[in-house]
Amino acid sequence: MSTDKVLEAAEIEWIDQRPYSPLYGDIYYDGNGVKEFYSVHWNPICLKKNSRTSSHFTIVELGFGSGLNFLLTAQEITKNPDLHLHYIGIESRPISDKDWSIFDAQRHNLKYSNEFRASNIPRLGGWHRRIFDAGRVRLSLFHGDVTEGLADINLNQHARIDAWFLDGFAPSKNPEMWSESVFDLISQNSSTGTTVTSFTSAGSVRKKLEVAGFSIKKIQHLNYKRHSISGAYSKKKQISHQTPREVSIAGAGIAGCSIARLVAEQNISVKLFDPSGIATKASRAKTAIGHVRLLGDGSGSADFRSRALYFSQQFLKNLSCSETREAIQPAFNEKELNRILLVASAYHDIKASRNLLHFLDNKTTKKEFGIECLGALYFPDTHLVNIAESCRLLADHPGIEVIKREAPKEVDFVACASASKRFTSTEELEIGEIAGQLDFIGIPNSSPLKKDTVVHGSGYVIQSNTEWVIGSTYEQRPWSPAAASEFNIEKNREFLGNSPIYSRGKFRAHRCVSSDRDPVIGELKKGQYFSTAHGSMGTISSPFAAELVVSQFLGLLPPLSKSGLATVAPDRFRNRQKKRGVKRIGRSSYTEVIL
Repeated sequence: MSTDKVLEAAEIEWIDQRPYSPLYGDIYYDGNGVKEFYSVHWNPICLKKNSRTSSHFTIVELGFGSGLNFLLTAQEITKNPDLHLHYIGIESRPISDKDWSIFDAQRHNLKYSNEFRASNIPRLGGWHRRIFDAGRVRLSLFHGDVTEGLADINLNQHARIDAWFLDGFAPSKNPEMWSESVFDLISQNSSTGTTVTSFTSAGSVRKKLEVAGFSIKKIQHLNYKRHSISGAYSKKKQISHQTPREVSIAGAGIAGCSIARLVAEQNISVKLFDPSGIATKASRAKTAIGHVRLLGDGSGSADFRSRALYFSQQFLKNLSCSETREAIQPAFNEKELNRILLVASAYHDIKASRNLLHFLDNKTTKKEFGIECLGALYFPDTHLVNIAESCRLLADHPGIEVIKREAPKEVDFVACASASKRFTSTEELEIGEIAGQLDFIGIPNSSPLKKDTVVHGSGYVIQSNTEWVIGSTYEQRPWSPAAASEFNIEKNREFLGNSPIYSRGKFRAHRCVSSDRDPVIGELKKGQYFSTAHGSMGTISSPFAAELVVSQFLGLLPPLSKSGLATVAPDRFRNRQKKRGVKRIGRSSYTEVIL
């Protein structure tokens, strides 16, 4: 399944306040869905009373539906201030915006309801990750076939799964969810004591669960339905993942600070090493666009970029140093037009992509934004971020100690740009540094561009009330600051008009990039995780990369497809090097940041 595919929305009819699916001929839940949750899922397994050595619970729900079970579980689990929840849901037909509004009205008083609906999860196939309550609650939601989602869990979830909620439609209505392969995957991902509950009490389901290794019993309690079932995995099998109480991180830019914050929120002490302190190199930038150039080709790179954008938009919203702007990506030639049309096609359903983007033709772009072009992608919610301040806010946590010296070689996380090579052989990672420059200019009085609009693509324009930021160069060999300024002005001439340009300063730094322009994210050496080579999209890719490596470190399912993980994996260069040798990147010498 392509992760760029927009899935069909669930068709729901509301009958006496009960959501009914005509496709499956069954209800999502009775009129009192809350009571049903406690009767069917919560009370029988009594998670809150289980004796455990771990403070983390992992629950998997097949048939995520409206998310009611997730909201209620999160509300119950977090009553204990020492507990964390990882909730994994699988859904083949996500809810439409129209029906979400009805569900929202029914449960507005639940603890995480507003956060959940504001989390902007689209109907795109594949994995989606959102974090709530300062890291106490993680939601991993898979849109697609149940066996694909379970196979990913089987491959990547190394920490114990505590409970299964089997909440799909009746086996006679939805046989795909109750197939032999599904129960086999449930068994593979269970250990002694893992519980299972289900609304259905069909004999075929009980039998398949028993074959899978569960001891099952009927529960009689419902006035509109005689029985549900619950049980526990009875075979002797242990799944455990040990997490240390302290970790070390090399690099205090946006990549390292994002990792530090996510780890610290799990009640793990963090030592954050950087000889220069917080945000002193490329992350020193005061203004950056929270954006990546999306791809619509279904590749691993496309999957990574779309997941990173969705995740990091929500991540950045929680920082006080970000603001939301309208943005456009214009096309000035046929090649650029074809590129953005491919992206627009991949995200064709505006409602399905939860207002991520849509395409504007040339007339609309001219009318709405004042730009003459062949067409443009329009992004209603693009974030402007003060990266340096973001780093300081992320590192401001009682569990994080910033240490101004070189990190030891045995560090747990490596997030220090090109200096990452200090932790591995030079030839292991094909990364290097590319010089770049942003220019700060006085506000041009002849600009045709609509006020406050952000432009990204081949050009880069950020408007403010006092100055504009334009850029940026991508210098295989560093240019002079004057030559770089001239390049930035000419590249953005369509947006600046013909008025004189007055310089207000420059920002020069080096981006760390890889030979294939994808970042380097994941475990390279046993127990050592890398997040580097984010290039020009570090504002967006770094927070998502942090979630990926922290998930792997904790033994949790990472929120990315197999192809996406392979695209950014640190060891991906090895096989290529056997065929073509080592590809070298970058410059001969480093130039200090100039303001």
